[in-house]
Amino acid sequence: MKFALLIAFALVSLSLRAQEKEIDSFLGIKFGATKAEVLRAMTARGSILDTKENTPDIQQYKNVKLGFRKVDLFSVRFVNDKVFQADFYFLAPLEAQTIEFYDKIVEDVNDVYGKGNAYKTFKTPYEDGDGYELTAIKTGKATYRTYWTRKNTIVAEIVPAMAVKLQYQDSELVNIAIEKQKQAQKSDF
Repeated sequence: MKFALLIAFALVSLSLRAQEKEIDSFLGIKFGATKAEVLRAMTARGSILDTKENTPDIQQYKNVKLGFRKVDLFSVRFVNDKVFQADFYFLAPLEAQTIEFYDKIVEDVNDVYGKGNAYKTFKTPYEDGDGYELTAIKTGKATYRTYWTRKNTIVAEIVPAMAVKLQYQDSELVNIAIEKQKQAQKSDF
């Protein structure tokens, strides 16, 4: 009987893992899509390209939603005209609700991609449960972060500006972008 239960548990665990979505896109846009493809996809979703805030390798959009949540700031990054990163920033309805809001976003991502690796750290004089967690985050003395890694990565974190950042990143293309940035910095010498 115990053996049968163990087998059943293993099969359920494997089937749940198999149902987890691969990290290969954001908002239905595949990593590696061109600027033109991203623009078409975002426009089809009702989003508007913010031409004032764009650079050759970054596009920002207004009127973006992730699920039912309004995104306060959204940008996508490109290397060699291929999208490798999407950054979603959310503000909680009240700053005092930021940690709870972060937890809800993490729960939503967990529902799609499986349980992420969560951690939080504090630097003195702050510690978890002391009632000053938000102050610690604002001053850069606390980290709340959860990440999901397969071939690519998703990271959720609370940034010192008291926004919840959700970042989707292609691991191969980000390495190309990092190398390109290093080469550009070296050219100054």
